[in-house]
Amino acid sequence: MRHRFHAKHTPHRGKSFLKISGLLGYLITVLFFYLADGIVAYSLPIVTQDLGVSIVMVGVILSMSSLTGLISDLAFPYLFPSKSFRFYVRLTIVFGLMTAFSLFGVPRGLIALAIASLLWGVYFESSNFAHYNFISRIVETKHRAATWGWLEVVKAIAYTAGPILAIVLLRIHTRVPFIAVFGFFLLSYLIFELSKKWMQSRHPDTEIEHPHTLKQEIRVWRLLMRKVWHVYGFYFSLVLLDVSFWSVGILLSTELTKTSPLGNLLVPAYIVPSLFVPFLIAQTGKRWEKKRTAFTSAAIGSSILALGFSLAGGWQLLVAVFIGSIFVSLALPQMNATFEELVERLGLLATT
Repeated sequence: MRHRFHAKHTPHRGKSFLKISGLLGYLITVLFFYLADGIVAYSLPIVTQDLGVSIVMVGVILSMSSLTGLISDLAFPYLFPSKSFRFYVRLTIVFGLMTAFSLFGVPRGLIALAIASLLWGVYFESSNFAHYNFISRIVETKHRAATWGWLEVVKAIAYTAGPILAIVLLRIHTRVPFIAVFGFFLLSYLIFELSKKWMQSRHPDTEIEHPHTLKQEIRVWRLLMRKVWHVYGFYFSLVLLDVSFWSVGILLSTELTKTSPLGNLLVPAYIVPSLFVPFLIAQTGKRWEKKRTAFTSAAIGSSILALGFSLAGGWQLLVAVFIGSIFVSLALPQMNATFEELVERLGLLATT
């Protein structure tokens, strides 16, 4: 590329432009994906409970997404060892469209909702693979924690707008939110296809064979887990906290709304703090190591949330959720950056 330019600094500006344009294109793609996911996350527990089932059955239906997510997490590296983030973005969109269609295009019942939840787990896990692969291949190491932070900002914006939009659309008809989800997934795909030319890898795009058989890879992870089991246990706790809020928390929000309009603010109080993540990472990253920051902030945040849900009510609960979420929101991108560096060090990401 350099031989096409005569000015000494032109290649550097062109490279920077490609990086910025590629990152913006990906963030906008992710914005509409998370907007669709936010509508699904808010609406699915409500439409499931509308069938007259117990809260336990609602939990069972929603937990099916975690099951397929776990299976996908184990299977994707073995089934698609050399696929790039482009593949995983397209896979995310395909399963997202299937999820949306299963929620508005077929007669609604427990079986249909269970299938939708299973599909939901696949597309969400595929999106995580896309994020890790994109950041590993496109973003320089020193900027990865900040990039994870910006992903959290995009997620916060979408997950704040998504439930609000879902509330409006649910008043029209319980199938309308999922028609909107279908449209947002299509828009996400269109934006990605238009901007993918700017998402250039820092490494040559060459296909490689997977370095391990499934048996060998299981053995590698078994040895690895002996040293980092506590880190994975900690991360699992963070994810469990987030999943719990997006299931039980949404149903609690609808119950609180019956007695006070403040109930509508419960989900935004949990999501909005993520908007401050890049600023917080910029400040803490200069002083503390990633894992230390994650452990400390998560301990403080989860304690505040536990006290808030146990002792507070009304506006006090909203304040506790908001403050606790600030610390939890800081922990998640720091752990994501830690795992991304660990996975790349082990050579488990594709080079394309």
